[in-house]
Amino acid sequence: MQALLILLVCAAPIVGGTFAYMVWDAGRTTNYGELIAPRKVEIVGESIDGQPTALSKHAGKWRFVIFDGGQCDEQCQRKLLYTRQIRLAQGREQTRIERIWFIDDASMPNQAHAGLHAEAHVIKLPSVPTDFEKQGSPRQYIYLVDPHGHLMMRYSADPDPAKMIKDLQRLLKYSRIG
Repeated sequence: MQALLILLVCAAPIVGGTFAYMVWDAGRTTNYGELIAPRKVEIVGESIDGQPTALSKHAGKWRFVIFDGGQCDEQCQRKLLYTRQIRLAQGREQTRIERIWFIDDASMPNQAHAGLHAEAHVIKLPSVPTDFEKQGSPRQYIYLVDPHGHLMMRYSADPDPAKMIKDLQRLLKYSRIG
């Protein structure tokens, strides 16, 4: 009886590990946003007042990046609102986050929506960088760029803000940069 008990105790981790491997879905992630293979991105444009500027000017901070037209349709307004509210929801950590709106057409920002982009950096682009066009229309997403300038995550244009807040809280908690 003792030999059988010793055999059972020794075999339990092997049987348990095999069972977990076969049954457990290890593919699940805890993040809401779609992870992108990190790659360094640089976007150069000019500010609303005509001064040359770039994405790297905001290095050291987490950055929400939005591409849209200057007239800012309903989807654009929603993206600006969500990123503003998500940034504010981080409390004292909000200083580690920037919002950047890249205007990818010839129009200027609509002053009727000035409250939505009041604290965002607005940059006019001559054209959308190819890094962003590879995976569909950049207007369909909200991108997250890490403090080192690596594009790393994207969200749909109509995300669940509560889940985005959780993603960002986790990133800010475990990241000591930015």
